[in-house]
Amino acid sequence: MSPEERVEHLIELQQNNPPLFERVQSELTKMGKGITEVDEQILDLGIDNGDRARFLYQELYDINNPEERAAKWIEWQQKQIITPKVQQQLIFLLQHAQQARQQ
Repeated sequence: MSPEERVEHLIELQQNNPPLFERVQSELTKMGKGITEVDEQILDLGIDNGDRARFLYQELYDINNPEERAAKWIEWQQKQIITPKVQQQLIFLLQHAQQARQQ
């Protein structure tokens, strides 16, 4: 199917079935960002209650190589798994973990 035909089908879908169009658009966006099923599960974790930050903190803690840890952080930011609020929470967790180790 040519790009023009795809656009025509999407326009038709948008007009005839808006809910399905929204789902298709959402999936295409996720594919474009490289979001996996695991990423989806992480995205489902709560932000306000800190669940996502705690999970990501544990994932980062399990990565021993600093370069790999930094790469994972960047990947999560690009996929918008780490939002500004989650970043604040992660920084808080990392700072308090360092303080606890120093005591």
